Amino acid sequence: MRRRHYHLLPIVIIISVCSFACKQEAQEPTKPIIPTSGDGASYIEYLKGNMPLILTVSHGGSEKPEWIKNRVCQDAVNVQDEFTLELAKEIVDALAENGTYKPFVILNKLHRSKVDLNRNRLDGTCGDPHSQKAYDAFHGFIQEAKTRIAQQFSKGILIDIHGHGHEVQRIELGYLLYEEELRVNDDALNQAPLLSYSSIQHIAQNNLKKLTHAELVRGPSAFGTLLQNQGFNSVPSKDIPYPQIDEPYFSGGYITATYGSYSGGTMDAIQMECNREQVRDSVASRKAFAKAFVASILEYLQTNYFEEIPQSKD
Repeated sequence: MRRRHYHLLPIVIIISVCSFACKQEAQEPTKPIIPTSGDGASYIEYLKGNMPLILTVSHGGSEKPEWIKNRVCQDAVNVQDEFTLELAKEIVDALAENGTYKPFVILNKLHRSKVDLNRNRLDGTCGDPHSQKAYDAFHGFIQEAKTRIAQQFSKGILIDIHGHGHEVQRIELGYLLYEEELRVNDDALNQAPLLSYSSIQHIAQNNLKKLTHAELVRGPSAFGTLLQNQGFNSVPSKDIPYPQIDEPYFSGGYITATYGSYSGGTMDAIQMECNREQVRDSVASRKAFAKAFVASILEYLQTNYFEEIPQSKD
C-alpha cells in the first residue's frame, strides 16, 4: 500500500496578513487592487463568514503579472481550473438565498503558473518572494477562518474546490484515500489504518447519528450521495462507491491534508473536483450546481454535525 507524502512543511504567515484579516467586516472582500509590482497578497480575496463552512479555490485564477516568476521547479503543473472562482461565488449567492448563511471563502486570482496554493510553500512558490506573499496571505486566511470556526462553533468543514478534465464527467470527492483504498469493503474502511488517513476522521468518530467512516464516505448520508440525490454523479457515493480500476481520480491534496482532521483537530476537509459538463461550463450550469451543492452541504452539516446549523452574529 502506498504511503502519503503531503509535504506538510511549516506555513509561514506574515504578521500583516493576520492583522489585515482581523479587520475585515463579515463577508466583505479584500479591496480589489490589481497591483503593478510587489504585492502578490493583493490577488487573494477573503470573505468572512458566519457559519462552520470554509470554501477555498486555489487554481481558478487567471492573472499573470510579469513581476512574479513562472513556476518551473519540481515539474510544476500549471493548468488552470477554469470557472472554479465563478462557481464558488455562485455557491455564496445560493447560500444567501437559503437565509443568512455566509461561508468563509478564500479565493486566489493568480494563475497557477505564478503560484500553486495546493502545494507546500517551497513547491508552490518555487522560492519567488512575490509568490510567497500570495501564498502566505491565502494560507493565513484559511488559518484565520479555521480558528474563528473553532472558537465560535467548535467544529466545521472545509471544501476545497477544483476542476478536473477527466473523461468521466462526475464530481470526485477526495478524503485522502486512494482509489484502491476506497475499493476495500466497509469493515476495512472503518479500521484504524484507513481511518487514520481520512480527512474527515473527526466527524467519523463524533457524528450525531453514530455513522461509521464508510457510511460517511459512501453511505446514504455521505456528501457524494447527497450530491447524487441532487442529480450530480459523484464518487465516492452510495451509487458509485469507488472509482473503477484505471479510472483517474483525485484523492485530495495539500489543503485537504493540512486543514482537515487528518492533521488533527475538529475541522474536516474534502477536496471537491468538479467536472466541466453541466457543472462549470456555463453560467446556467454553475447556478444549478451551486443550488445542488448548497442543498447537499446544509443537509450534510445538519445530519452529521449540528442539530441546527449555527450562525455567528459578527
